[in-house]
Amino acid sequence: MDTSTFTHFCRAKREDVLQQLAPRGLILIPDSVDVEISRGRERGYDLPDIDSLPWVERGILTED
Repeated sequence: MDTSTFTHFCRAKREDVLQQLAPRGLILIPDSVDVEISRGRERGYDLPDIDSLPWVERGILTED
């Protein structure tokens, strides 16, 4: 999932929609997106820490 999709739904307080739309109820967040979400939280945006959401997992992207 990309940053914009995640942050727009979260800022609208509709994380539940993401969870409902996710295949098997699980969303993978690339590590680069996690960094962007963390930066947004540092700037004062009301975004959850992905570790607080049991239906979100962090993924590490490689070139393989």
